[in-house]
Amino acid sequence: MAGIDSCNVLERDWDSRRLWRFSAGGGQVRKAGEFSGLPADPLPGKHITKGWRSLWHKSVNIAWLPADQIFLAAVKVPKTDNNEELRTMIEFQIERISPLPMTQIVWGFEKTPHNPKMLDELRTAIVVIASRSALEKQLGELEAEGYQPDRLDIPFLHHLLTMPITSDGVWVFPFVTRDRAFCIAAWWYHKSLQTISLVNLTEPSRWKKEILSELTKVAWAGEVEGWLTSDPNIHLVCGDELADTWRPLLSEVCGTEVERSRPPTHEDLASLNARRVANGDATANLLPAERAVRYRQELTDRIWMRAVGALIVIYMIGVGCYFGWLQYLGIQKNEVQQRIAALTGDYDKVKEMRTQIEIREKQVNLRYATLDAWKAVSETLPGDLTLTALEFARGERLRLVGTARNRQSGRVTDFNEDLSNYAPDGQPMFEEVGPASITMVQNGQIQWNFTATLNQ
Repeated sequence: MAGIDSCNVLERDWDSRRLWRFSAGGGQVRKAGEFSGLPADPLPGKHITKGWRSLWHKSVNIAWLPADQIFLAAVKVPKTDNNEELRTMIEFQIERISPLPMTQIVWGFEKTPHNPKMLDELRTAIVVIASRSALEKQLGELEAEGYQPDRLDIPFLHHLLTMPITSDGVWVFPFVTRDRAFCIAAWWYHKSLQTISLVNLTEPSRWKKEILSELTKVAWAGEVEGWLTSDPNIHLVCGDELADTWRPLLSEVCGTEVERSRPPTHEDLASLNARRVANGDATANLLPAERAVRYRQELTDRIWMRAVGALIVIYMIGVGCYFGWLQYLGIQKNEVQQRIAALTGDYDKVKEMRTQIEIREKQVNLRYATLDAWKAVSETLPGDLTLTALEFARGERLRLVGTARNRQSGRVTDFNEDLSNYAPDGQPMFEEVGPASITMVQNGQIQWNFTATLNQ
């Protein structure tokens, strides 16, 4: 899991819970926050729940397993830097060392530091085995609290694999829980881990005998295998509360002085865990593979559902904006209509006044047009023709009716042409002058008539 951006480490106990948050980058891990509370207190969901941000911000959730729920064993394997090859080689031995059938366990491994000066072609790996049913129970409790881990780690291993080894000997790590006591003994010789064992303890009165029996068996095996070349130094790693009990106990069992060192604080251990995960050094992940697949699928589904929800929200916002814009346009339309309605009365009045003015102007023009037409007729009418009627039709059409003696039809034609060409101001007065109609009447008289259209 190298290349992560943040990491959460959760420690659960029967009476408390603690969550550390770390940010990672540039090979460094920095504390970003901490939460502590009772088992009933909810975890900070915004920091542990994955969503959109996990697409570009890689975060890892780690949960610690109690050391009393695992089985440890040290196996010798050929030296290799390929973890897949190493896992395959360990898999050939796992059935032999597992206390449970293969179908009932989940296992992982950690590579131990190796002394490069040793010519031995083998190196030691720590195999971690846990009951599948116990892990399922732990995961069920974590999921009920809204925490989906990417890793199930044993914090003790990170301390064991990074602690400085300055001499040959056995390092004893005692653990006393509410209902169980045990210790882990790690034997380091020639700066390499040779073997590791977990000693289950019963009553305090029997601890001396049980510890002596385990250490004696390991010492005999070490002498047979050839790595135990001197009397072991005893190193006790525990806090002040356990030191008063375990230091004299180990001194009495081994008959030698016991060196004591303090373990890292839980916060330092969480930081160490996060750093090893960020650097890709931690390989013992006890999260079942099917759970990891399910968590990834749930994350994918959750992101898709949130994407669909976001699209629906965006669509609803767009629809709301559209209808809001329509409402705004409707308000503007109503305002315009009100302004139009307010102006309509004035417009109608102006239109009516304009019509009246046009009528008045037309009447004035007609009055002068009648006089002008009468003048034109009087100036062009020959003296031997008689005008009997002059009529205006709709203010633009002039009808002339008259009589003449027989044989004067040519004079009527001349009058028609003169009237058609009449232009007192250089502008023809008549747009069109129709041909004259001549009919014979009694007493040797003729009657003529024609129409002319005024030039507007």
